[in-house]
Amino acid sequence: MRLIQIIKKPSIILGFFYNHWISIALVLFIYALIQQAFFVADFPNTLEEKQHQANQILTENKQLQKQNTLLKYELEAENDPAMEIIESKARYQFGLVKKGETFWQIFEDTKIKPEAGD
Repeated sequence: MRLIQIIKKPSIILGFFYNHWISIALVLFIYALIQQAFFVADFPNTLEEKQHQANQILTENKQLQKQNTLLKYELEAENDPAMEIIESKARYQFGLVKKGETFWQIFEDTKIKPEAGD
């Protein structure tokens, strides 16, 4: 009977691991996560790099939004009915010809030619 008790009774070190196995497993898991974050993934430096990239993208987006707003205003100005009236006046009074257009001027002959039989 004494032999069975000796075999079943764990030693002090094994008894500690047996009683606190989940705590030891969690400590090892946390150690692995910290090692991965700081030594393998270079945590603080990559965070600063990503923040710098995000700031660049935000700045570029603001510039593109300003350009979009200006282009939208130009488009609205070109399609505005009041601009069509101004354009037609400029064509009539000042001979406005846009890029890519060809100007044709047609003259009417007001002289009446006499016919040969008259």
